[in-house]
Amino acid sequence: MTNTLNGRAVSDILPTYTKYVALISQVGTAAPTVIELENTIGPIVWTRANAGDYNATLTGAFDNTKTYLQYNRSDGTFRVLNVNTILLTSISSGVLADGVLNHSSIEIRIYP
Repeated sequence: MTNTLNGRAVSDILPTYTKYVALISQVGTAAPTVIELENTIGPIVWTRANAGDYNATLTGAFDNTKTYLQYNRSDGTFRVLNVNTILLTSISSGVLADGVLNHSSIEIRIYP
């Protein structure tokens, strides 16, 4: 039996992507910490590469043509580096800087 809603199969109206929604913080030279709000992608590991550069890593997860990224800060970037890594940067006074992220929101969606 197929579940329906207003005559449509529920599977036809549910999102087809997996997603990761979190609040990210970072202090000193430590790796970022996250409060995961939703995660259907898998166990993403956050590390600090350099001042203001942070990597989200999950082997084979991030296809550059099927990954959507949203980052609520205008003083930094969030982009796919390769199939295993997303790079998040934080900037203060025009330079890469630690200690800038404080419960900043991020979203990663991966489409089939």
